[in-house]
Amino acid sequence: MTGTSWRGLRALAAPARLPWLMALLLALALLGPAQPLRVRIDLLVHDLVSTLASARLPGQATDPADGTEGPVIIAIDDASLQALGPWPWPRTLHAELIDTLRRAGVQAIGYGVMFAEPSRQPEDDLRLAAAMRAQGRVVLPVLPLRDGSGRPQGALEPLPLLAASAAALGHAEAPIDADGRIRGLALQAGSGLQRWEALPLALQRVAATGSGGGSPGRRLTEPPPGPDPTLPWWRHDLRLLPDRPARLHEISAIDLLGDPARAGALLGRSVWVGVTATGIDPALPTPGRAGQVDLLSTVQWQARVQAALEQGTLVRPLGGLWLWLLTLLPLLGMLLRPVPASPALALGWLLLPCAAATLLLTTQALWLPVGTLACAGALALLLERLMALQGARRGLREERELALATLQVLGEAVISLDGQGRIVQLNARARQWLGADAAPGRALAPLLRMPALDRRILLQALDDSRHQTAPLTPDLPLRLARDPGQADRPLLASIQPLPAPRDDQLVLVLTDLSEVMSARRQIEHDRRHDRLTGLPERRLFIEQLTQQLGAGPVGPDASGSPAPAPRLALLFIDIDRFARIGDHLGHAQADEVLLRLARRLQDGCHRSELLARWGGDQFVMLLRQACDPDAALARARELLELVSPDIEVGGLALGLGASIGVACAPRDGRDADTLLMRARTAMGRAKAAGGHRVAGGGTDPAPPPDPRQLGLETRLRQAIEQDEFVLHYQLQFALDDGRPVGAEALLRWPREDGLWLPGRFIGLIDEGGMTVALGERVIALAIAQLRRWREAGLAPVPVSVNISPRQCLDARLPELVAERLAQEQVPATLLKIEITESAAMHDPQHLRGLLERLRAMGVQIALDDFGTGYSSLAHLRDMPVDQIKIDPGFVGSMEQHAGSRAIVEATIALAHGLKVPVVAEGVESARQLELLRELGCDQVQGFLLAHPLPPDALAAILAERLRADAPSPHQKAREAPSFRAGR
Repeated sequence: MTGTSWRGLRALAAPARLPWLMALLLALALLGPAQPLRVRIDLLVHDLVSTLASARLPGQATDPADGTEGPVIIAIDDASLQALGPWPWPRTLHAELIDTLRRAGVQAIGYGVMFAEPSRQPEDDLRLAAAMRAQGRVVLPVLPLRDGSGRPQGALEPLPLLAASAAALGHAEAPIDADGRIRGLALQAGSGLQRWEALPLALQRVAATGSGGGSPGRRLTEPPPGPDPTLPWWRHDLRLLPDRPARLHEISAIDLLGDPARAGALLGRSVWVGVTATGIDPALPTPGRAGQVDLLSTVQWQARVQAALEQGTLVRPLGGLWLWLLTLLPLLGMLLRPVPASPALALGWLLLPCAAATLLLTTQALWLPVGTLACAGALALLLERLMALQGARRGLREERELALATLQVLGEAVISLDGQGRIVQLNARARQWLGADAAPGRALAPLLRMPALDRRILLQALDDSRHQTAPLTPDLPLRLARDPGQADRPLLASIQPLPAPRDDQLVLVLTDLSEVMSARRQIEHDRRHDRLTGLPERRLFIEQLTQQLGAGPVGPDASGSPAPAPRLALLFIDIDRFARIGDHLGHAQADEVLLRLARRLQDGCHRSELLARWGGDQFVMLLRQACDPDAALARARELLELVSPDIEVGGLALGLGASIGVACAPRDGRDADTLLMRARTAMGRAKAAGGHRVAGGGTDPAPPPDPRQLGLETRLRQAIEQDEFVLHYQLQFALDDGRPVGAEALLRWPREDGLWLPGRFIGLIDEGGMTVALGERVIALAIAQLRRWREAGLAPVPVSVNISPRQCLDARLPELVAERLAQEQVPATLLKIEITESAAMHDPQHLRGLLERLRAMGVQIALDDFGTGYSSLAHLRDMPVDQIKIDPGFVGSMEQHAGSRAIVEATIALAHGLKVPVVAEGVESARQLELLRELGCDQVQGFLLAHPLPPDALAAILAERLRADAPSPHQKAREAPSFRAGR
């Protein structure tokens, strides 16, 4: 080797050129053996350059925010799975989805679901294949088949039947880059001698040409350039996705299937179908906007790639010779420069290729990797800087290590300690927690305002850390005292020993756990409280109730007598007709009403009471203080007053009522289940009685469940369907002349053991939801009987039919009555509808409108059981009533109780003041008849005058009265014995 050569080598090895020589060697290493690291660096640089690029790529249009351009995703989302069933769906459902899209006139369908296994029902696969063939432009995916370690073993293709029915197959592989992100795809991929286009590319081609030409996979006649065809899976012609992805338009599958009209907007468009529901398709980390990461489902990723294909924004990376030239030439230029270059000039020289790469990316959709150049250049500049500052760096190294150890966690108390436990340095947060006396040079132990046990644990941990190098953290949180009146601060201590030469020093980091523990408490609170109202939910209430009762049923003591049980009361509250609010105003307004009502009840609670939401429109309240049943009932009535005031929502003033059941311990039960059952049963009685009232649990023990009740309920349903019920009729007489002026239809059920009166089965009718159906049948029977009496030449009296409170809420009642009257050709004046007083007060406005429609047809209205409810006289004045019936309880006790007689007299006077006739029910003695005559009653009804009779027997009486004058009521009273029987 000549002297000139030696001098040249020595010049290259000069200290000034050493950084660039190291950079060149690094670049060669990254281009050669360290290629995986170079690829990752290039990807990071690509992300940075893409983010900083301000210009859009050629052909990239503005993102279609309105979803009228680009691909559309038919998303199999959570709502679709909830409505149509869990995943996987039957293939008939996929076929239905394809048929819907075909009828909508979509251009092509990319179906992002892998059908590799045959269905359990072979006809399902045939159905799906037929749908695909009918559509003609369905593209199915192919995926690499991988073993347990993730290595590809071949290709996973659809079933041959489905593959043959598809227009094309396309590979759906989303290769993961070295940093765990998915940035691009191969336009071609294959297994062995088979290859497939990328699924979005295949869909684009099928949409343009109408045929696949590549199903199930094209066999190579010659090896593709680059990949080895003997590999189980290979890729060719890689592309990168742009940094500014297009927006996609998604339509839920359930919305499309539920409303096919929505598919009209898909005419002539390419459509993707795939799973976006949570937890089914693994999320793909893909490039997002401004350097962010978007987590996409597979179908969203494929649709985004198709959008980039249509916009021409897929980026083609350049490699090979271009990569080597771009990387090595700038480095060789700096290494062989004749004169030293300033850092600014060197930086500008390196940024020039980076700028060129950015220009190519933003104008030509080409990416020239500059990561290796950037990394090597950064190394050279760093080495130059390090060599220039080598002397200063030695002096700053120890301070830098101490600063990094001290400030490693911001917002936490960081304290450096020496070997004797004295403070070397502390930050502001540590000084704030330890107090004003905390300063360098002070011992830490006296400053720790902790309980003795916590201080001992922390000091022992500090001592133990001096003999090890790993960080140490005590297992339990510590407590540090705050200012007087404040709770202790929970802390997590972490101790970090320092390396040599300061291996006797420690760094103590104290982390405040207040927010973490508060968040945990809030999570626990939310788990046990209702989200809408914030009240305790059912499980928490039962726990509290069980705790108050003594953690379960109370058993006998050692002497055999029951152990004393706590005296408390349970109130079960059900809001009357709350479902109507949701039906008319929507769930949002119903929730607002429920929230305001819950606040109203909560504000009215005493300290000793616990209010909870049981579910829906039901609440429960526990009265913890010892109280008797009368006090509990009084408290329940107070709650009724709380519920009653109107609530304004959406411009409407809504009046509410409630049915409250009361159960007291230990009278009604000594455990939670029994009390809840008794209170709920009592609430049901209150609701059945018309609502907005209180009912007690009673003193009788709760009856055990009777399996026969379920069979009887089923038998009642059959009886309604098979028209087994019959009507008997009890005549009503005018008190002045004794003529029959009406008859009340009374329900009977013929059974093997005789006729069953309503008292034996009406409760099951109400509980089983059969009230309306049975009421409609009773109206039909009564009107049909009136027609038969008229056809027989009789002059029938008006017939009264009782309707239940639930029927009063049925807006279809007037139409039903009008239809039956017209069908049987019976005058409306012969029909009288009886409503109870409690039903009339349940929803006066609604009922007034319903009764006015009935009266407009000519139907008469009677108010039954008057005096047993809590009528408002204003409502009674405005109610369209033709007759008032006095409850038989008052009539039967007139002889013994002056109060009952006074009520009857007041009722008659009130009715006459309203110009309404009065009927007294339950007349069973001559003395009662005389008293009613003295009080001016208009009409009477009872066993003294007539028993309920079947239709034929009543027809005979009507025929006889037509032939002869009817005897007066007082004459019949003298002839008939006084007896009492059930109605």
